[in-house]
Amino acid sequence: SAALSQAITELAAIGVGQTEDTLHSMAAIIQNVDDTTPGDTYQATLAASLDKDGNVSEQVFFDNTFGKYNVESEATDPELIFALQSPTNSKDAEIYGFEIASQHFFADTGFGYQFNYTIVEGDIGFNNGSDPSEDQFALPGLSDTLNLVGIYEKDNLSARIAYNWRDDFLNRVNRPASTRNPEYIAAVEQVDLNVSYELDSGVVLALDAINLTGEGLRKYGRNENAAFFVQELDPRYVLSARYSF
Repeated sequence: SAALSQAITELAAIGVGQTEDTLHSMAAIIQNVDDTTPGDTYQATLAASLDKDGNVSEQVFFDNTFGKYNVESEATDPELIFALQSPTNSKDAEIYGFEIASQHFFADTGFGYQFNYTIVEGDIGFNNGSDPSEDQFALPGLSDTLNLVGIYEKDNLSARIAYNWRDDFLNRVNRPASTRNPEYIAAVEQVDLNVSYELDSGVVLALDAINLTGEGLRKYGRNENAAFFVQELDPRYVLSARYSF
């Protein structure tokens, strides 16, 4: 509005920063103070009210201004348009599946295993044959997984070798691009190894071998041939020593 535009100019002239309080106060003063009276100017009124050496604090002045004056709309004011956003539960979906798990040690041999297999499904998937210009609702992150760990725990030696597999899955929907494509992550399998040995002195030596198979990461779109991100990964080895006292 004209009063707001003038308020911005007047505040800049007296070196007062723009805040909701100062803008409202200056706009109210402009609309209600007679600037034709000598000494009764917009700038002087607000500057005196915000005088740091005075007895009236800024907040007291703002509160008094709000209680005394109103900022009235003007004929030239544009209509205000507000955009409001809030989360809504606009879709219904179900996730279902099952898990099998087992863990066992073979008597006092020190050998054992851990095993779990999970199957998970959702009743709403991504339709890869749909119009690529339209958004879709789908459940990301759902995939079958399998973990198998061979264990040896006896005396001072501890060893584990783990096989982990995860099937391909929908990672993102409606990627922000010219076409609203999905993002899938290809199936991955990985073998990890951990071996540690505790010396009589209390020092524990350990070796971690991560991703022994050198499994990488691959992301693709509506079909597996539409790859848009491929990352090669090498095995990682970590040798460590720990002492407890």
